[in-house]
Amino acid sequence: MAGMKAIARVLVGSGVAVGVWAAVALGEEGAGPLAALAPERSAPVASAASFDLPEKGVLLDSYAAIVKDKVITMGDVLSAAAPLQARAAATLQGKALASKLAEIYSDVRDDLVGVELVLLEFEAIGGTLPEHAIEDHVGRIIKERFHGSQAELLAALGTSRMTLAEWREEMRKQLIVQVMRAREVDSKVSISPIDVQQEYDRNAAAYARPEQVRLDVVSIRAPRMANQDEVGQARELYRRLLRVSYGRSDEPVDVAALQESFPRLDVRYEPAEEWMEVDSMAPAFRDSIREVPTGRVASPVELQGRAYFLRVIERKEAATVPMEEAAPAIEKKLRAEAQDRLMKAWTDSLKSKYHVQLFEQAMFQAPEGFDEEDE
Repeated sequence: MAGMKAIARVLVGSGVAVGVWAAVALGEEGAGPLAALAPERSAPVASAASFDLPEKGVLLDSYAAIVKDKVITMGDVLSAAAPLQARAAATLQGKALASKLAEIYSDVRDDLVGVELVLLEFEAIGGTLPEHAIEDHVGRIIKERFHGSQAELLAALGTSRMTLAEWREEMRKQLIVQVMRAREVDSKVSISPIDVQQEYDRNAAAYARPEQVRLDVVSIRAPRMANQDEVGQARELYRRLLRVSYGRSDEPVDVAALQESFPRLDVRYEPAEEWMEVDSMAPAFRDSIREVPTGRVASPVELQGRAYFLRVIERKEAATVPMEEAAPAIEKKLRAEAQDRLMKAWTDSLKSKYHVQLFEQAMFQAPEGFDEEDE
């Protein structure tokens, strides 16, 4: 799983297709040198952590919101928002990233406000939780998130500077929110087969299955064309891959043998594990495999000093998902949308019951060096 994620990060980046590489590797005349086909220069990417904040900085204990007498600080919001902001920073930049980070901050702050409102309402109605229910919830969380290991839990708490008692209290609050949500929201949602059919008919295009592939990937350090030994090794490695390619489609690559035979090329191999959507791949990689039959190796693609050899193990052509197959996902989507609407309506009603004050700050700004073209 982790291997394919590493491949995915490369395949969705910018690469340069080396259509003449086969000719170079096989020693045919007229082919240009691999080194001349340098990757395109990528625009700078800003991470959420390094994104420009106000010049005077941000006080983490500044107020983000007040719910009755409970203060939610900016540090609380930023801590809860960190994973979402990191994912945004991996795919966006410039003003688009600034806007998304601000949106995430606002959404997370509102969610934390909602949690405090639910806790106040639980207290107002005289709600109680039996101790065994809390223990069961804590045990389930330890099993699911910490592999059932108390030691692993304590290590994680040490990293986050939270005591076990503080964590248990957070788990108690989490269970209260789940119980209240089940009572006020989840129990009131009903999705009928007619709802599912109508959603499918309205958005049939959304249930099209894109073309997908599973890929074996071999990569090498791009040979320096002035170094005849490296060039010769690259040619021989490519010949071997082609021999495998024209054999059985499921024949594995003997990576250990390749690494032993071509030590100067820094051979790396990651086997096919997950399906990838062809249209989500970078154009150079996508184009290199577009017409490649199952089991064959595509023309290499060079990226950041390495040459990538993609072998198509399996391919699923684009198709429309039948209604019967799409129904579970549609029902889940409709249920989540209905739950979100009811949750918002409920928390909005609680805001009229308990004092809520929000504090707005212009926190995120596009860093210097980014302009409209960077987006």
